[in-house]
Amino acid sequence: MEDSLDFAYKYPFSAEAKEVMEGLGMKAADREDAKLGRLRLEEAVKSKRIEFNITSSREMKIKYLLSYVYGRMVYSAVSSRVSMKFYAYAEANRSKNALLEDTDENIVRLCKELGIIADASGPFFALGLPCYLSNAPKTEYFHLINQRLRAGVVYLNKRELSNFLEEPIFREIRKNLPINVKDMPREVVEEARKADLSALNDDALMKKRNTNTEERYMWIERLLTTPIQDVRHRTINIILAPYLITVRKMSMDDAVAVIRTYIDKCKEANPDTDVTESYIRYQCRYAKNNGLKPLSLERAKELLGGIVDFEDLEGRIKR
Repeated sequence: MEDSLDFAYKYPFSAEAKEVMEGLGMKAADREDAKLGRLRLEEAVKSKRIEFNITSSREMKIKYLLSYVYGRMVYSAVSSRVSMKFYAYAEANRSKNALLEDTDENIVRLCKELGIIADASGPFFALGLPCYLSNAPKTEYFHLINQRLRAGVVYLNKRELSNFLEEPIFREIRKNLPINVKDMPREVVEEARKADLSALNDDALMKKRNTNTEERYMWIERLLTTPIQDVRHRTINIILAPYLITVRKMSMDDAVAVIRTYIDKCKEANPDTDVTESYIRYQCRYAKNNGLKPLSLERAKELLGGIVDFEDLEGRIKR
């Protein structure tokens, strides 16, 4: 039961989580359960994500599981103000981060629940080509040409697989949402009325500005899919860390994971590097503490031109 509960609180959308809830016996809703759901939704709205926290406490695992169940209810009661896509991705991001801390056995187990056959193979997870192509995100990073492919098998490390699974997890979470309000306990409806969703107003006001920002920094997105032979330390501290932390407003752990994955790709082009995870984390923390912004494309060309092929990056944006 304890192993099942541990799996369930990490992946509360899973079939095993539903079995755990049935085994615990759903009591009549009380104010505290509904409040947990409201707080979970408010976290998603305010932070654009839901934090994953490791715990060994059985009581806390049950609370995390309950907050998911009631969070879906509270979301459904206010669904006219919060998009399903927004909420489901916040939940998917939480479980994606749980994967980074989990065992290979549990990761393979979750893949199976999602209809994805993956085998743990040393530091990598092996996916058959048809399975990979059917589930790969539609981003350039996951284009087949950028992957480790051998004999019809694609090999992903844990970070890559966690990013790969975010979309299938998202689809699983959004199933059966929204829940019919008529089925809601009174306590849930009352908590939904209290939900602080003021951060949604900021999103609407920033929409146009964000579009312009995305266009301005598109070259950095292209850079993240383009391994480089050298200047990796400098690229991290003056471009990648400030971009992911300040512009994309990623959490520290997510930004570190993206850069670490990028450096792993760079090592395939040239394994001679001493970039460590502690260095990446330091640069991300420094960018956050000082509000650093990445270099402009023009300035990056001046400092790194001849090493990074900026003409290719720009050409791929225009095509």
